[in-house]
Amino acid sequence: MSTFRMALAVAASLVSFQPFLRADVIAYAVDQAESLYLVDLSTANATLIGSTGQFLEGLAMSPGGTLFATDTGGNLYTLNKTTGAATLVGSTGRGNIEGLVFDGTTLLGTDFSNPTTIFSINTTNASTTNVVSASTGVVRSMSLIDSNDVFVTSDTPVFQSMETINLTTGTVTNVGHLNDSNVIAAIVYNGVLYGLDSAGNEYTINQSNANLNLVGNAGGHFYLDATLAPVREPTSVLLLGTALGLVAVFCRRCGTRPTP
Repeated sequence: MSTFRMALAVAASLVSFQPFLRADVIAYAVDQAESLYLVDLSTANATLIGSTGQFLEGLAMSPGGTLFATDTGGNLYTLNKTTGAATLVGSTGRGNIEGLVFDGTTLLGTDFSNPTTIFSINTTNASTTNVVSASTGVVRSMSLIDSNDVFVTSDTPVFQSMETINLTTGTVTNVGHLNDSNVIAAIVYNGVLYGLDSAGNEYTINQSNANLNLVGNAGGHFYLDATLAPVREPTSVLLLGTALGLVAVFCRRCGTRPTP
């Protein structure tokens, strides 16, 4: 067997010998005990990062990888992803912000206003600008569907109603009622809506009727909000890169080029 063919065979075996074809679905979450966790949404396993030092209600990850949070007084913070420590950015001048999400590079929030007002938050100084008003109230969580719509859990028409809100028109569409009254944190990944509750249970949520499917328990913590961590590369992609690099090294050493 030629040196190149041997290298190619080793590369192929590296790519085939890997058990996971998907990226891990990892989220950051804050709880009532002022702690920051990493939660594997595939398995519901939670890992403590550390204390935030603040009672945080909203959590959102920027496209650049900065973790933002809001508290019951409407203050905006950044969180250290290694230690959990919170650093104050400033006051939004709003009330309790539990709904927090990025729409592209724009940070959106909503407080306990009734009817609901969704506003943008300046991540440098915490100033706000109204985006749209909607005929629902007391939003407990907010997650992005696409650039024009969000999912929310609210107290209207009944506690723990699940609705969508159009960010352009403010149109509210009722999806259904969550049959676990304590599901608070909700995030969307790859078309799947996940929720965490006050007992640490993790669910996937049916986006058509709000029915819940239990994934597992993430440590029994009272979760207040969650947001996706930067998505890791799938194992298969990493191994493919390693394999191609191996082929290149062998080719350079033997002075040959692969035949097209």
